[in-house]
Order: sequence, then structure tokens, then C-alpha cells
Amino acid sequence: MINLKSRHLSSSCFCCGKTDLERATLGEKLLDSSDFHDQKLNPKKHRFDLTVCRDCGHVEIKSDNPCWLSTRKHEFITYNEPTDYFPLIENLITSLEIDLSDTSLHTFSYKDFKLVDYLQKEFNVSEVTKNDHASTSEFWLPIMNEQRELSQPPALKNFLTEIETSQKKNRIVLVTRFLDHANSIELINSVLNLCKQSAHLVFDINDYEKLFNSNTMEYMWNERRNFFVRGEIEQLVKNSGTRCQMFAYESLTTSPTIFGVISNKISDQVRVTPAEDPEFLKPSVIDRLSRLRAKWKSALPHDSKLGVIGASHKGISLAQFVLSKNVQYSLHDDKDALIGKTPPVHPPLGFHRVSDFDFSSYSHVAITTTKVIATKIIPKIRAAGFVGQILDFDCQNLN
Repeated sequence: MINLKSRHLSSSCFCCGKTDLERATLGEKLLDSSDFHDQKLNPKKHRFDLTVCRDCGHVEIKSDNPCWLSTRKHEFITYNEPTDYFPLIENLITSLEIDLSDTSLHTFSYKDFKLVDYLQKEFNVSEVTKNDHASTSEFWLPIMNEQRELSQPPALKNFLTEIETSQKKNRIVLVTRFLDHANSIELINSVLNLCKQSAHLVFDINDYEKLFNSNTMEYMWNERRNFFVRGEIEQLVKNSGTRCQMFAYESLTTSPTIFGVISNKISDQVRVTPAEDPEFLKPSVIDRLSRLRAKWKSALPHDSKLGVIGASHKGISLAQFVLSKNVQYSLHDDKDALIGKTPPVHPPLGFHRVSDFDFSSYSHVAITTTKVIATKIIPKIRAAGFVGQILDFDCQNLN
């Protein structure tokens, strides 16, 4: 049977295992950020803490959610991933000098589908298996047997079996945005161990070194559990007995990105990307969160009405763990897939579309979309009669 009981929050660092952690509570009863559900459902809520290891500095979001992978809750929630550095990934794979005629391609989630199509065409690979193993989070609950011992979640078993049963000499496995959503070190180690079986992992992850230094908190999201920097990824890979080669890339379509290959075929002579710059120091993200909460509290007097435009992760994160509990706010988004769904927050003013909504009685609007979209929204809500203050996620004026 599936163990549905929540575990306690871990008291140790995901990276170094030490227990001296600085903590800030994000929320004691929060839903996953993508948990837009039917009103008749009553999803289980979880505790989320932002933690920083005082020993190694690793930043993570800890939760009592027992799922090994914090992935989307429903199939209708999808996210676009960057594609502009695919040729660079192609070059990295080519540098491995493996026999591409005896190679299979595998995906971990739907986020890998565009990349696998690109690599299949460029390398003329005949065996391609496109599966969304990440799927939804219910498939990532560990299973408890009659002896009350936990075993791997079914989704992980299916993924590993697919790779291990391939008859090809080499297996290229795409694991886009996997590392920062992994909620279990056992999960990461199980995937890294594939490299001992002629598998080559292609990964990408947000470049948190750049994001930490960007004076914003909008990258925080309760489905991102580990905010790995390059040195921490290299240490995880080294501990597993394999090698990695990674690079930073300034994407034109999304956040700055780290991408790379993890493989035993990386030559000892290849100089891997050095660990984080010695001058790079992580800011105190907990202090930054505290300051952001205080800034929003100061910006919204007790009689304020706030409209939060954008129900993707930034809008949800702002509502879930930045705004004060007594703030009167509503959530707005025009995505057709979200209409009629209950959002993973409980706004006193409800959930509405942006189009044709009357914001004239509101004192403030927060636009948590991209700046390009914000510049299109602002004239429309002004023309509709809104005269209040327009802010971004970080409480900066957009007027």
C-alpha cells in the first residue's frame, strides 16, 4: 500500500548532512504551487520551511510532503522550457565520443520532449523513448510494504527499468529541471547511478548563483526544493563516482540557466567548469525574505485591496509566503486551463480572469508576469479605471 502519512521536516542539510540550519517558515498549511484543483477536492496541505545550512551554505525548501519529486499536481499544468541552447548540448554530447549508432534516447518528463526531438534529428538516433515519468506527484510517493519498509516510488522504478533494459550500448537520458525538484537524496543518487551503466545524463537547472545576486526573490517556489549552485552539483556528482561538465547560459526566453552532461565518458583531461567563483557569496536569503515581507506589509495599509495578476509560480509564491495573512487580495489569470479551478491559495476576494475585470475599487495591483507582458497589461487596466499603485513581485513600482 502507499504510505500517505506526512513525514517530519528533515533536520539535516540535503548536501552536507549537517544539522545546523537557519530556518524561516513559509507556511504551515500550503498546497503545491501547481495544485489548481476541482472545488470538490480537498487536497492535503503541507508545511514548508526555507532553510540555509550554516555549514556549507546550501539553500533549500523543506517540506513534510512525502513525495520524492515535487512535480505538478495535474496534467493540465505545463511549463515551457528554454530551447535556445540546444546546439550547445549537442556539442557536449558529441565531445563524449560515444557510438551514436548504438545509442538510445530517453526522457524523464514532458519538459524533455523538444530536446529529444532535436537530438534525434541531429544524431539520427533510431531508438527514442518519450515518456513523462515525472508525471504528477502522486506517482512519486514511496510504497510501504507489510514490514513497514519504504521502497522506491512506482514512477522511479518504471524510469530506471526503462533505462536498464535498453539493449543499446549507450543511453542518453534527458533530465531537464530534475535536480532542483528532487525532494530525496535517494532519488538523485538513483539517477546518478545510471552513469555506471553506460548512461549519460543531460541536465539543466536555473543558475541560482546569478539569481541569488539579482536582488529578487521571485525564483522562490515551493516546488523548487534545492537551489543548487555549480559547486554543489559537482560535489553530488563526485560523491556518486562519476564526472560532469557544465556551463552557464544566459537564455533569451527564461531565467539564466546551467546545463551540462554527467557521464563516466568525460575525459580526465577535460577541465570541468570550476566551482563557484571564490568571490561569489550567497546573500542571506532568509534576511531577504524577511525584508520583502516587511516591504509588502508597509506598502499595503490595513484597508488595501490587492489584485495579483499572474497565477504561475511567482503569483502563487507571492500570495503563499510573502503577503501577510490579513491582506485582502484576489488572484487573476486568463489561462483557459485554470478557469473553474480552485487555486492553491485561499484569497478572500476569490479567483478571477484578468480580461474585463474591474480593478477600479482596488488600491494596488501586483503584476508577477514577465515585464513584456506587464507592459501590455498596464495600459489596459489603467484604461479600465484603475488609478492605484502597480507593483512587481519585489514590491517595486511598475507605474
